[in-house]
Amino acid sequence: MGFTDIGKNQMLERVLKDEQVQIGLHTEDGEVTATEYERQNIKWHLAENGQIVSSEEIFFPIAKSSWGIITNIVIYDTEENIIATASPEWKKNIEAGSQYYIGAGMAIARIL
Repeated sequence: MGFTDIGKNQMLERVLKDEQVQIGLHTEDGEVTATEYERQNIKWHLAENGQIVSSEEIFFPIAKSSWGIITNIVIYDTEENIIATASPEWKKNIEAGSQYYIGAGMAIARIL
C-alpha cells in the first residue's frame, strides 16, 4: 500500500512537528560524547509533498575538544529513541574551536 502525499504529510507532522524532537550528531563510534556537546531542538515547516524541512538554523556548541568526523545526523524522540538517521551531504571533522551548523531548510525528512 502506498501513502498519498496527504497521508505522508500527516505522518511527518505528527511525528516530527507535533512532538518535541531533537537532532544529534554521530561519528563512526556513535553519538558525540564531548562534555560541551548537546543535542539540539529542531523546528519544522508544515509538510508538503511528502517531505518536511527545518524552519530554523541549528547551531551545535563550539567544540572544546575534537569530536571527530560527523558521519550521521540523527533525530531522537522524547523517549531517546532514534526515529531517523541520515548521512550529511558533507562529512565534517569537528576540532576544538569549530562548530557544526545546519542551515534553515537544510534538514529534510521525507517519506518515499
